[in-house]
Amino acid sequence: MTLNAKCIRDIMLYLNDNLEYHQEIFMPVADLTYSEDELVYTCIKLKEAGLISGKENILGQFEIEDITYKGHTFISKIKDDKFWNKVLSKITSLAEPLTIAVLERLITDIPIAS
Repeated sequence: MTLNAKCIRDIMLYLNDNLEYHQEIFMPVADLTYSEDELVYTCIKLKEAGLISGKENILGQFEIEDITYKGHTFISKIKDDKFWNKVLSKITSLAEPLTIAVLERLITDIPIAS
């Protein structure tokens, strides 16, 4: 399975808007229009990258407990649609596979106000 940059962003923005302190969100959620496998897989990778905390449960869902400090920093960089569109255009020109590390590098390298 490959990572989908739009799915990464949609999950992180959804969590930013909906996750409350001392509350868990079980992924997949109906508000996000990706397959269950893609949502759970992406959450696993977001956890591995240190952007969220949580775990996969026995029902095949991913229980998201929190957004990490690193995750909040990531969200602050990807929130703006105009900036995100610049990131997407860079992703399409990549000669390497998309990873969260590559995505983090891109959002750091692209000037925010250009």
